[in-house]
Amino acid sequence: MKNIAIGATIIILLAGAAIAYIGMTQEGLFASDSNEVENLPTRELGTKTEAAEGIIDYEASTERVVFQEGEEEKVKELIQTHHDFLNHLAGWGGVERLDHSELTEREKWRTLKSDVQWMMDYGLSHSEMMNDLRNAEALIEVSEEHSDEMSVRYLHRIFHDLDAELNGTNVDRIWNVTYAFGAEEEINKVYNYMHDLEAND
Repeated sequence: MKNIAIGATIIILLAGAAIAYIGMTQEGLFASDSNEVENLPTRELGTKTEAAEGIIDYEASTERVVFQEGEEEKVKELIQTHHDFLNHLAGWGGVERLDHSELTEREKWRTLKSDVQWMMDYGLSHSEMMNDLRNAEALIEVSEEHSDEMSVRYLHRIFHDLDAELNGTNVDRIWNVTYAFGAEEEINKVYNYMHDLEAND
């Protein structure tokens, strides 16, 4: 009789655990990535974040990404190429070993700078992604002026997120730092960092 009671208790506990697990997974409590940053709500398109003031000339748009005619493939390829370059430059602790004195002389860095300008001039039309490229341009300047590691990290995160969204590149997380796809809270962290760096200069 005692064994039957123990067995029934175990069955009830297992059934309860299974029901709780199913309920929690349906509510999204066991998301595939436990990183809180990924669960931030995306910002409303066409709204400037407050912290952007004085960093870039933000141009509101209700479109995430608009390519100029015939340039979609090239823009996507450039985003992927520069994400790969920045992965090697800034990812996996690489930024701590970065020699800023020789960074500006690197061919791939110079190409990154010119490609960001090309995408703004010829690759994209008015859209939120244009503001992301303005941010990338500002971060490149900050990195060069201040020999700054964190600005290279943020630059990498912009290309990382754009590559994941535009090309479907498999990434370990989303940083949410882009106007096109991100969250205002994370975008503001980038601006606040740049403001603080300039203020301490």
